[in-house]
Amino acid sequence: MAERSIVIDHSTLYRWVIRLIPLLNKAFHQHKRTVERR
Repeated sequence: MAERSIVIDHSTLYRWVIRLIPLLNKAFHQHKRTVERR
């Protein structure tokens, strides 16, 4: 983030990650296809 001149505290970033992980996990599981076995 420093490369883009954005100053964010590490605790704020951590809170964002904790909040987004369940949403991303849900989105990935909705689009995940099962593998067919022959």
